[in-house]
Amino acid sequence: MRKDKQGRLDRFADLVGVMIKDGGPSNVKLFEGAEWAALPQSAWCKKLGVSDHTLRSLAKLPPIVATKTVNAHGKPLVLYRLGSTPHISPRHLANKMASLYRLKYGRERISPREWGCLLGLAGYWPEGVQVEIFRTVLNDLKAFMAAIKCVDPDCSHSIRFYEWLPITLVRKYPDVALELYIAEVQAKGQKPHPSILALCPKLWPKLALVG
Repeated sequence: MRKDKQGRLDRFADLVGVMIKDGGPSNVKLFEGAEWAALPQSAWCKKLGVSDHTLRSLAKLPPIVATKTVNAHGKPLVLYRLGSTPHISPRHLANKMASLYRLKYGRERISPREWGCLLGLAGYWPEGVQVEIFRTVLNDLKAFMAAIKCVDPDCSHSIRFYEWLPITLVRKYPDVALELYIAEVQAKGQKPHPSILALCPKLWPKLALVG
């Protein structure tokens, strides 16, 4: 990295740290479990003496962590904090799953209710594999419906023919989707994610032998 760019990044990081520590309630926002420095982009640019383009470029570099939300007036607001890894929240994961769903079925959008179900799934499923679990269900709808029939013989949904995956049904049977994913991992002989292995003592002891 060029020396001048590194200097701007260091000043940016210092400013974010100071703002979170001493900025006061108006400049610090508690969001998704962390404290963030909350200033308009123009204010950051003025304090650092850089353009908006340069600010956005710096915000992609560690130790800066950035995310987006809206302010009290409903306008976009970029938040910053310091960290070693990108910020990945259930909201981000729900958006990724929604993108997979739209790509699979050619839909331009999903409903607020469907997105809410994806948000719930992102928070329920084991950390680090939420998107892959959803992808597994998307790719094998018949197996998911058959599995529902096994665990809930009285479920009327499982005997219907669907051309597309009902997201609300995945939210109703999240453990069925999880077990379908586990079965795929085992069948492929893959090493499970640590969050899956953590479930082994109670649910899937054979996974400890995989990989």
